[in-house]
Amino acid sequence: EDNLDIGHCKVFMESEDVGRTLDLSLLESYEQLYEKLAEMFGVRTSEVLNHVLYRDRTGAVRQLGDETFR
Repeated sequence: EDNLDIGHCKVFMESEDVGRTLDLSLLESYEQLYEKLAEMFGVRTSEVLNHVLYRDRTGAVRQLGDETFR
């Protein structure tokens, strides 16, 4: 597993095998996160909404936005 700094995470697009590192500590809202992901993967922000999943500390897959941003 990658050794990431605090605040950093690895993000993947479903169709890609290579992840990209994202520093969440630089972002202040889900809106900024959606914009950053859209920019990173070359898609429109509207394509990112409702399509972002993450794995929490327990390993459960969750929809982005289920919890408060910070």
